[in-house]
Parts: sequence; C-alpha cells; structure tokens
Amino acid sequence: MQENLKLVWQNASNLKNKEVDSISSLNNIAIIKNIIKCSSELKSQAIVLKLPATIIIDDKLFTAFIESVRLLEMCGAKYI
Repeated sequence: MQENLKLVWQNASNLKNKEVDSISSLNNIAIIKNIIKCSSELKSQAIVLKLPATIIIDDKLFTAFIESVRLLEMCGAKYI
C-alpha cells in the first residue's frame, strides 16, 4: 500500500516540465480507486505525506491532491 501512495505522488511531483493542462491523469483517479478497493488495509494506518512545492504552487495539482487525501480519509486513513 505504501508503494502505491508513493507512486501516485512521485508521478505528480515529476510534472515540473510538463503542461498541467495536457495531463490527462488529473481526471483519471484509477489509482485512487484501486487504493479505495484496499480500504480495509487503510483503516487505522498512519500515512506520512510529503507534499512537493510543484503541487503546492499549481492550483490543479493541489486540488487533485486534496481530493485524493479526502478519499483516503473516508477510507479510514490517518495522516501524520
């Protein structure tokens, strides 16, 4: 599970040289859906998130990040 989350945000943080508008994966939440399917594993698990500046300064990436965090919280994940 940790590796799945790591991959989600590594991919988002590697967008420095790409146009955000051309990123089709922002609307594709397939990875998050897979994580939700494993929600029983997330209950009472502590998750540490490292948020890169690239996501913070870009409104679309930040919004996608917050939506994903909310979905994970709904599955019972806790954040540090």
